[in-house]
Amino acid sequence: MHTDVFGRSKNRVAESRAAVRAMDGLRRMVRVLRSSNAESEREAGITAAQLFVLKHIAEHPNGSLGGVVSRTLTTQSAASEVVARLVARGLVSKGASPDDRRRVALTATAEGLRIVRASAPPIQEHLIAAFGRLPGEQQEAIAHGLAAWLNAAAFGDLSPSMFFEPEAQLSRAAPPDEKSRKELPMSRRPIEPHSTVNEVLVSHPETTSVFNKFCIDACCGGSVSLESVAQRHGIDLAGLLSALRHAAIQVREARAAS
Repeated sequence: MHTDVFGRSKNRVAESRAAVRAMDGLRRMVRVLRSSNAESEREAGITAAQLFVLKHIAEHPNGSLGGVVSRTLTTQSAASEVVARLVARGLVSKGASPDDRRRVALTATAEGLRIVRASAPPIQEHLIAAFGRLPGEQQEAIAHGLAAWLNAAAFGDLSPSMFFEPEAQLSRAAPPDEKSRKELPMSRRPIEPHSTVNEVLVSHPETTSVFNKFCIDACCGGSVSLESVAQRHGIDLAGLLSALRHAAIQVREARAAS
């Protein structure tokens, strides 16, 4: 009996140490990516994801979107969103392919080429190259482990977007259904920067119109904090919090008056 308890204790310690290593590794990765993105926006005026895509387009003039997808190891929808922003900024031009007039060809403009030449290599290239130097078994283990981790956290079905790149489209926030209304907690939670979208919607369903105004939905299962949502989509956090709290106060005052 003593051995069994001791064994379980050792397992818990081992699991805890593994969790610390995993979380620290994730923190280092996010720190590097965040720093790279800030530097890219400061020096080049575009996000690190946009610089990453722009560089590949500059190196392969008259290339296709499919080529961008394969070289950047991302999805077609994610690459398409970034390319659309580069085109809107005048850094990439679209035209008919000289080989096949039915295919859209992507080429970096003069300004796009200038930015690429003046910028350091994107951090994504360094990470991909480093991953490629790992043994095949380690590559498979990392890919499998990350997928299992995300699935266990119920995030496995999320569409992968490029690092720190805002999503192009957000569905409207839907008001809680009748069942949700009946299950609302008696105490209305305060609206704080760390509050998640779903927490606010469940505790303060009247804020639905505010989320719609800011084009925010219950993304990622509603588990994303207001602070993260504001940062991701370039929204003024103070303004968002003020609007949400104002909507909640109005309802509270109306109930008090009735």
